[in-house]
Amino acid sequence: MCAADIAKRNGDTASAAKYLATADNWHANIENWTATRTGKYGDGNYYLRITQNGKPDAGEKIELNNGAGFFDERDIVDAGFLELIRLGLKPANDPLIAKSVKSSIRSLRSRHQMVTVSTATTTTATAKWMMDGGGTLTGNILEKADCGRY
Repeated sequence: MCAADIAKRNGDTASAAKYLATADNWHANIENWTATRTGKYGDGNYYLRITQNGKPDAGEKIELNNGAGFFDERDIVDAGFLELIRLGLKPANDPLIAKSVKSSIRSLRSRHQMVTVSTATTTTATAKWMMDGGGTLTGNILEKADCGRY
């Protein structure tokens, strides 16, 4: 859209039309390229974080580059779809957005393990994302937590 505006301001209406048509096509295909209808969370219909070949129902295996292994693309869910609201591409009350929020929460809960050990003076926790090749957090979480910013 920005490129179309620049082209239009510079008298290049043909390029402006081409850029707008491309933006319209991408907008029309967001769900086709990024939302599965065969996933394992909720009714199976939600946005994915990534697809192997733009076919979100295929269930293709994706290798995560952090050494965690190969996973079904329909299992890789995060809240990145919320950018569609922020950018004005989808309304906040869109039914697929609502389903995706629920699916991302279910996914998050199912992929994390938390082990907590408390003593009289410290609380130590280890958090591990199940699809992560690294990222283990350990230590005295009461000392390390900086919740004042939130």
